[in-house]
Amino acid sequence: MVGIDAFSYILQLRRILFNNEQKENNIGVTIVRNNEPFEEGRIAMASAIFYINDRGFKEAPDQNVYYYYNPNDELVKVTKEELQSKFDSKLIEYVGKDDPRIPGIVESGVIKR
Repeated sequence: MVGIDAFSYILQLRRILFNNEQKENNIGVTIVRNNEPFEEGRIAMASAIFYINDRGFKEAPDQNVYYYYNPNDELVKVTKEELQSKFDSKLIEYVGKDDPRIPGIVESGVIKR
């Protein structure tokens, strides 16, 4: 699968495989704007950030595990610091103000949970 189809499939799988409590506390995904597109001539592309915490995002925020995904590429584990750096340098950004925020990442001086 490529492009938006891959993201649609990911979001559908999350809805099917996890209950509401798990989706709220243990596993999340946020589609972000990636300002480092792989294709020449494009200014941005969509990427996904997965975040997982088996103890809960609020209960043990230091246990969050993050993964970065680009369609047609491998899922890559990233550290909180790497992810924060990409947000700080605007290499990745939230698409909309109401998009799900990534737990533990500082946005405009405020940690989102």
